[in-house]
Amino acid sequence: MKKHNIGASIVSLANPWFDFLEGTQAVSVAQELNDELQAICESSLDKLHGFASLPVRNISGSPNSHVFVYHEGNIMSPQPISYLAYLLKLILISATLKEIERAARCSHIKGFILGTSGAGKGLDHAEFLPVLAAIEATGLPVFLHPHYGIGNEQYHDTGHALFLALGFPFETTVCVSRLIGMYVCMYNCTFLFDYCFLYILIILDGFYYIHAHVYLFTYVVSGTLDKVPRLKLFIAHAGASLPSLIGRLDSCVFHDEAVANRLRKAPSEYLKDMYFDAISYGAPQLQTLITLVGEDRIVFGTDNPFFPPPGKNIHEDVSTQLWPSTVKVHETIDSFPSSSLVAKIKYQNAKHIFQL
Repeated sequence: MKKHNIGASIVSLANPWFDFLEGTQAVSVAQELNDELQAICESSLDKLHGFASLPVRNISGSPNSHVFVYHEGNIMSPQPISYLAYLLKLILISATLKEIERAARCSHIKGFILGTSGAGKGLDHAEFLPVLAAIEATGLPVFLHPHYGIGNEQYHDTGHALFLALGFPFETTVCVSRLIGMYVCMYNCTFLFDYCFLYILIILDGFYYIHAHVYLFTYVVSGTLDKVPRLKLFIAHAGASLPSLIGRLDSCVFHDEAVANRLRKAPSEYLKDMYFDAISYGAPQLQTLITLVGEDRIVFGTDNPFFPPPGKNIHEDVSTQLWPSTVKVHETIDSFPSSSLVAKIKYQNAKHIFQL
């Protein structure tokens, strides 16, 4: 931090978070890591703050394939999973709601970090709405970060460059677009059974979180973000591909009445309510984001621990060396002639948004 003139940082567990754990291990591990993160930040003299990790894991599918999704005019159903796996998913969601409430009371926890897959079907799926509602109720932001990538089958002979340069941003772009409300869901009566069951799990756990309960029986017939309008979404990598594609997304939604009629405003208007890091690695790209959302919703970011100094031995200490990726973010922001804009993005916005 000192090497890059950084006075305070918000740190978190890196992807893939808890997707590799078995059963309910994520519940105790998340609590332990969040407690440790709080302790480390408390002892840092306010140089460190944290995003809490949540015990929800990527468990794909649903029993009986009872959730159907429209795709290119056809009704598609996901692959079913066992009821035991689905029960595990509901238990983890219940535990996640409890951990949100617990972590939010920690003095140095300034938000939460989530992957784009949620509990397995994406953050826009109805099963994940109670989690988003619970985070919204805390008033803390949620930082969305990719992990699995999209289009990976095209990158197999390109090293890791295209996985990170294209796969990650495409994953984020799809996730946020779907959160805005790019899909239609149909449910049969087993949907109500599942969410009644989740409700019972929460009650039995002694967790009475009224804001989350309200959403347990909500049908997704409009955009997810319309259900949680006060949710503070923080988007990684300067909004990924969204700043460049948002005009096209606006146009395509406008000409698709089935989608447009479900949304309260154009997709670009939703983006103006979100927050972003400044990791664009280029002034024209960052300017596009500034033009779209303004100066007050963008903060400095490092992409650390990714992209360490190249050519170093894996056992060599790089913590005291300049990281070209972080230097590039600094240089990109400093290239703007407005000193007030530079000050906002480098520290003023973060101090205000995270109450540092």
